[in-house]
Amino acid sequence: MRTVILLLIAVFAAGVLVGKKYGYQEGFAAHQQLPQDTVKKAEFFDTPEEYLAPVTIEPVSEVFQCDGRKHCSEMRSKAEAEYFLANCPAVKMDGDHDGVPCEQQFGY
Repeated sequence: MRTVILLLIAVFAAGVLVGKKYGYQEGFAAHQQLPQDTVKKAEFFDTPEEYLAPVTIEPVSEVFQCDGRKHCSEMRSKAEAEYFLANCPAVKMDGDHDGVPCEQQFGY
């Protein structure tokens, strides 16, 4: 037991000496602080009203093209399936012929 304690003390002392040699004696917090001239204040909005104003998001227009796919399992989205049904020949995505493609897959 005494050997273990002495070994731990020796390891701790060695760590302290190595830390001092490589400049870690100030501690971790001192290394986290940046000089004031390198810190820049981020200002995205001039007033709280601008921060709280509603944001309008423009929809991304997806570009689809007929490429030979015919089945719902080959579609990645509802919009893609609707495009294929309206524009591509010989698709098999509207089993009940009601004009709504892939009803089971996209949860109508």
